[in-house]
Amino acid sequence: TPVIILQREAAIPPADITLDAKLQAASVRIHRLDGYHPLRKISRSLTGISTRLSRLIQLAESDVETIDPLKLAPWDQPFNWQASLQDVGYVAGQTKEEAAKSFLDKLATFSKRDIIVYTDGSQLTEGNCTATGAGWIGYQGGKCVLQGCAPLGPQAEVFDAEAHAALKGLQDATSLPRATMADHIHVCLDNLSVAATLSSQSTGSSQSKFLAFQALAA
Repeated sequence: TPVIILQREAAIPPADITLDAKLQAASVRIHRLDGYHPLRKISRSLTGISTRLSRLIQLAESDVETIDPLKLAPWDQPFNWQASLQDVGYVAGQTKEEAAKSFLDKLATFSKRDIIVYTDGSQLTEGNCTATGAGWIGYQGGKCVLQGCAPLGPQAEVFDAEAHAALKGLQDATSLPRATMADHIHVCLDNLSVAATLSSQSTGSSQSKFLAFQALAA
């Protein structure tokens, strides 16, 4: 019996596919190391030089996101999920209807001068194709004052799209001339994980977007 058939019946992927996957994962891990890591320093010196390491690094996409794990020092306060949820107004145990009513009641307390930005991220899969996108729209005094959208390609997840939309919505709102008349800018999104991370330190996906959001909101 051919080995390929035995592997298929035993649900074992062929060795070449398994090894290629491990090489791709290793390449991505190198790209995601912090800038002070020895492998990152070596990789920057290998431009135009063909070595096993340089060929491994080139397997990953050129725009792989880099995460800096040193942004959160070991002695810093660890991420407090419950406290972050409370900061964004989450109330445990509410139904969708109750949460919607609470949001509308809160919305009614905002000044008409305030800019309210609604954001969303979504992902669509058709066959073997996956597309992820982000969208945002803002209102002031009941009038639409900004809107935008952005395709993020097949590599991004909904989490990344939500973070991108929140950042772009805030950037567009703060750049409006009429932003000087607003008392506050409110960014509203329906992803609790992203909402909680926007107000805390992140060493995960979309780290640069969360840091940029926090710097702009400070």
